Parts: sequence; structure tokens; C-alpha cells
Amino acid sequence: MQISAKSSPKLPSLDAGRFVAALLVVMFHATLTVINFGGQPPFDAVFRGGHSGVEYFFVLSGFIIYYAHRDDLSQPSKIKEYVRKRIIRIIPMLWFILIPWGIFRILFSGETTNRLTGWDTLILDMLLLPHSGPLVLGVTWTLQRELVFYLLFSVSFFSRRAGLIILTIWQVAVVVFTVVGSPLGPWGNAIFGVSNLGFGLGLLIAISVDRIRIKRPRLLAAAGVLVFLVLLTTEYRIGGPIESDFRPLTMPLSVLLYTTAAAIGILGLVAFDRRGGGRYHKAITVLGGSSYVLYLVHGPIGSVFIRGLKPLHLSSEVLFLSLVIAPVIAAALIHLWIERPILRALRDPRKNAGS
Repeated sequence: MQISAKSSPKLPSLDAGRFVAALLVVMFHATLTVINFGGQPPFDAVFRGGHSGVEYFFVLSGFIIYYAHRDDLSQPSKIKEYVRKRIIRIIPMLWFILIPWGIFRILFSGETTNRLTGWDTLILDMLLLPHSGPLVLGVTWTLQRELVFYLLFSVSFFSRRAGLIILTIWQVAVVVFTVVGSPLGPWGNAIFGVSNLGFGLGLLIAISVDRIRIKRPRLLAAAGVLVFLVLLTTEYRIGGPIESDFRPLTMPLSVLLYTTAAAIGILGLVAFDRRGGGRYHKAITVLGGSSYVLYLVHGPIGSVFIRGLKPLHLSSEVLFLSLVIAPVIAAALIHLWIERPILRALRDPRKNAGS
């Protein structure tokens, strides 16, 4: 996600944070991929808690959407630009990766996955519409929830108060469905799944960050990181057989704990940056900027790589590292050579036409 509001200072610490979150998800899926292809758990499955990167992203998204648009609320004229920015940020790179991968899976399903992909599935996933059955890109379930949040937040451009009321009701409904534990279908999970609580916590951080002064932001950020590490270590230590219990901190407890840790860390990072922050190498900006592409592309790259490397009979650790390093490099290159130019062209088409 990008911060684009005129009055919002840059928050470079979040670049580092979102890259780490994306990397955690990549390492989580790389571990599963190696195991699913008959390998031993790489590094004893120490990254089995990497799914927690998703919780960080949800809190970050809730924070950034409000923080970047807080001066635009209760201004209906601003909603067109809001919608345009959300589409530009999400759709181009999603389609750039999803469409060719979906077509490839349809034409060569036995070569890429054991689960069949149809044209109807590809179209639904392009539109981010929930449905039963496997997704072309497994990670798009999170984008479906992002879309729900974006739609609900859009009410705030007509009335800030009405928007916050609707968002509060939504969060309460998520809590109720989580406590009751009633089964939800694809649409119900997208709207009321427990992961959506991350958006609410992100909103709370964005609303309060201008109202409270944190005296020791580094300490708060470190506390969030420490809680995250404790949770990751706990999952590693108490995890049972990898095939039957990959997520030992059961739902919804896992989501709630990681979401809270992410919120603490993000609040500390934001406060640190707003007080001047620190200096970051340009590579951090590139890696942070490539995190969305990395999140999308690591699945297809991993699927291709594992099939190409399996006949070489490499160790599980080497396979794992290949499934992590290759997507990181590919995502950085795609970000620099494709994503940046596309976003630049779409954000200011008149300037591009005149150049």
C-alpha cells in the first residue's frame, strides 16, 4: 500500500515492515510447498508461523487508508479519486500475474496443480468475487477482504460519522460471528471473517495517532516485534506433526494474537517516523515497494521452481531457499521495470501523454 495524502509525512519504517510481512508469507508457503512435494520440513518448519504476515497487512491497510484520506472525509467529490487510486493500486499487477497464470493452469492443469482451474474461476478471481473451490492465486482471498473494507470505507466520503458507524457495526458483526462460530460460506467469510478485525485496529491507530503522543516509539515498536517473535516461536515449539497440525495456535486465537502484535508494532513505527525516524537504505524502499508483487507472484514462481528442481534431489533446505530467493528477486525486478512505470502512467496519464 502507498501513502499518498498531501498532509501525510512519509513513513519509511512501514516499507521495511511490509517487506518482512510479505517475506514471512513467502517462507510459510515455501515450507508447505517443500513438504507437499515429499520433502522433509525445511529448517524443522521454523517458519510455520509465517502466515502471520497477512495479519500485519490487514492492520497496515486499515491504518493507511484512513491516514492517507483523513482530510478527504465528508467530501463526496473526493470519492472518485479514492476509487481510482484503489483500482490502480490493486488491479493492474493482480491481472498482470493472475491472467497468464490462470490461462497456464487451465491449459496445463496437471503440470501446475492437482486442482483444476476453469475459465469461470479465473473471471471471478479477476473481479475478486468470493466463490467455492480453489482460487487461481491462493492469496487473493485477502484481496477479497480488502475490497469489502474499501467499499465500506467509501461511505466516509459522504459522511465521516456515518462511515465510522458502519465500520464499527461491521467490526462488531465480525466479533459476533467469531464468538458464535457459525459456518460461513465464501461471501460470509469475506465479509465477516475474523481477519477483518485487523482493518478495525488499523483504523483505530490512524484515528488516534494525531491525538496521542507516544514518548518512546522505539520501545513500543520493539514490543510489537517481540510479541510477534514470541508468537512465532510458540507456534514452532508447540507444533505437532506438520501434515496434520500446521497451525498449532488455532483459529481465531492465532489471528487475534498476531493482529494485536501487528497493531502494537505499527503504532510504534508510525510514531517513530512522525518524530523524524531514521535513515533507510534505498534497497528498503525497493523491497517494501515490491511487497505487493512478491505477495502475488511467489505462488506461481514456487510452483514452477519446485517442479523443475525436484528431479535434482536437492535437500529440503536448498529447495526452501530457492523458493524464497527467486520470488524476492523476481518481485523486485517486476516492481522496478513493470509496476512502477505502469503506476506512474495510470496515476498521471496527462503528464505521460505530454512527455
